[in-house]
Amino acid sequence: MIPVIYVYSSCQNLRLHRTGLSLHTEITDINYKINKNNELKLVRYSPQFLNRFFIKRIYNDYCLCKGPRNYKEDLKLIQKIFSETNKLIKKKFPDCKLVVLLYQDYFEDKIFYNKDNWKELEDEGIIIIDSIELTKSDVPFNDKKYVLPHDPHHPNEAAWDLIAPKLVEQLNL
Repeated sequence: MIPVIYVYSSCQNLRLHRTGLSLHTEITDINYKINKNNELKLVRYSPQFLNRFFIKRIYNDYCLCKGPRNYKEDLKLIQKIFSETNKLIKKKFPDCKLVVLLYQDYFEDKIFYNKDNWKELEDEGIIIIDSIELTKSDVPFNDKKYVLPHDPHHPNEAAWDLIAPKLVEQLNL
């Protein structure tokens, strides 16, 4: 088995609804929704030049999102993306297996890190690994010890020094 490892953190959740004032582009944002046929559908967001303007926030919040965040819907979308990704991997690279590492940094709704919510993907053959369970760490991964100094959502070298050997061991690499 050759693993295709995706490190999932709260940063991906933030990208689902990037509506704040930002100099970032939308290139890395998730631009899909699930349509009535339970298929992924590309979503057109505000034009790129609006990224630096408050109108982008209004446009995205009220024209596209139509209401407050629904974390269950966000989770459903992310799971659908992983499911479709898994199908593509199986089709193009039959010897590979999708591994999703739930990198628990932090998030306001722990629904994303509850392993029971990922059971359906495990049934599809996706390996779901929780960073806290894997490392048995007493220190949360949002601690300054484990994040980049400028970005609390991304692991630093100390985090990888803790995670990588355990991941190799669990996946028998």
